[in-house]
Amino acid sequence: MFRFNMLLTIIIFFIVLSILVIAHEAGHFIAAKHFGVRVDEFGLGFPPRAKTLFRSADGVNWTLNWLPIGGFVKLKGEDGQNREEPDSFGHKAPWKRIVILSGGVLMNFLLAFLLLTIGYSFGWPQDLTEQKVASKYIKEQNVIIAYVEKKTPAARAGLKAGDFIKSVDGAESTELADIQNLIKSKPNQEVNLEIERNKQLINVALTPGELPINPDTSSKDQNTTPQIGIGVALAKYGVVRYPVYLAIGMGAKNTVVYTGKIMDAFGTLIKDLIVTHKVSPNIGGPVMIAALSGQAARLGWIYIIQFLALLSLNLAIVNFLPIPAMDGGRVLFVLIEKFKGRAISLNVETWIHVIGFWLLIGLTVLITARDIARFQVWDKIKAIIAS
Repeated sequence: MFRFNMLLTIIIFFIVLSILVIAHEAGHFIAAKHFGVRVDEFGLGFPPRAKTLFRSADGVNWTLNWLPIGGFVKLKGEDGQNREEPDSFGHKAPWKRIVILSGGVLMNFLLAFLLLTIGYSFGWPQDLTEQKVASKYIKEQNVIIAYVEKKTPAARAGLKAGDFIKSVDGAESTELADIQNLIKSKPNQEVNLEIERNKQLINVALTPGELPINPDTSSKDQNTTPQIGIGVALAKYGVVRYPVYLAIGMGAKNTVVYTGKIMDAFGTLIKDLIVTHKVSPNIGGPVMIAALSGQAARLGWIYIIQFLALLSLNLAIVNFLPIPAMDGGRVLFVLIEKFKGRAISLNVETWIHVIGFWLLIGLTVLITARDIARFQVWDKIKAIIAS
């Protein structure tokens, strides 16, 4: 079973990565073709080249490469050569080059929008604790454990974040207030919870009691009376399904909402790097993406869709940052050329992108090494070999 889960994680990871990369590079490809730029190669992964899959009638080499962490479209004259030839990237007007460079990002936003629309059409997992959704659009709803406090009855009983509470002492309810009141009404009495975890029902016995007050979060203005409970944060969770015409609107709206949240997160990351010189433990690389892909796959296909949409938005935003070797960095050089009236030295621009590329590779390696330690990858590989 362990080997199967590991294999499933790897397969899902490469499927997710391939979809994102192909969509992104297809954006560059379509824009380049539209403006008459010759495309020499469409590569999945980074060189060295493993295999040329085929050569299409328009002269494009479709290749598979050894480093499976991205992809690329090789355009004629993308590094500034052949500027005098009409089918060269460098020959095109600055605004056309910006559109071509932005094509991948635009395609990732489009992919996210389509995936979110599909999700809302088929039924989307959604936090209903504070959001108001018409009951006719809710397929199913549950009370979910969002967080388990350490050294509490819930922690000692083995409850986990993500567990659904189906009933309390046989009383079934999908209302958050009902579950909370049932638990609070039985201080120092054993309570039997029916929990759903990984689609299996589990019975858990525990005793609600007075919960310790956290001195870090309490204040003079807060009620410091001990609360009766089991030490969990609860949320109302449901699967929301909209008709197609509403799903399109929800897909567009949440593409914007999630983009804003991701940009806020990147702003916080940059601020932390400047102030504390540390990378948040929530930032991960390919190993974390693989682990999350496997988790999403075990939850169901709709969770893969949700994960893929968010990952596509992340990829779009990261790629459009004004960093050398990224699309945003290349757009910046085109804008500088536009305002200066002449291009920056080809040799200088090339070296800036090369240095930027290897710095990004180095950062990826460091984050990957941290993820390997965090997820105990080597221990899991040893366990597979030993078994």
